[in-house]
Amino acid sequence: MSVKKYQIAPFINTAIDSDTGLVDKENPVWTRIKKTTAFDLNMNPQTEERDYIADENPTVDLLRYVPSFSTPLVMHKGEDDYDFIFSKFANQKVGEEAKAELCLVFFQEPCDEPEEGEEHAVFLAWKADCTLTINDLNSVDETITFDVAFNDEPAIGYVTVSDGDIEFDEGTYSS
Repeated sequence: MSVKKYQIAPFINTAIDSDTGLVDKENPVWTRIKKTTAFDLNMNPQTEERDYIADENPTVDLLRYVPSFSTPLVMHKGEDDYDFIFSKFANQKVGEEAKAELCLVFFQEPCDEPEEGEEHAVFLAWKADCTLTINDLNSVDETITFDVAFNDEPAIGYVTVSDGDIEFDEGTYSS
């Protein structure tokens, strides 16, 4: 079975703390980035070449991944994903105000065993702090393109979906 484009879903925490103006991690509001025409997650592998004296050829060691993606969001005023990204653009948010929280849900990877007749409600997910960089507002194509760069290794866990909302938990799911 092939994985469909809608099964890998990036969510941005759009909750902003009214006192600090920064992302509110204590009371997240997970908004799916849905009105985009492309999603290409680059793992950006960080490697190091070592030329050990006992080996004829150098060895490449994989040190870590630094995931990121760039996406053109179609501008639909009133859509939660667009309104959040446009506010970052319009107010030219930089530094700590450009930081966000991302939850990447892999809906093709269920973790639960639902009862017969029920649907899966728990899925593999990553959560990470990230930086949003606005690159381009193209009024002809009606898109606003932005980059999402993970600021640390993602927490690996799962999300529970209830009434369209998600809740992330780190670790392995057990029923």
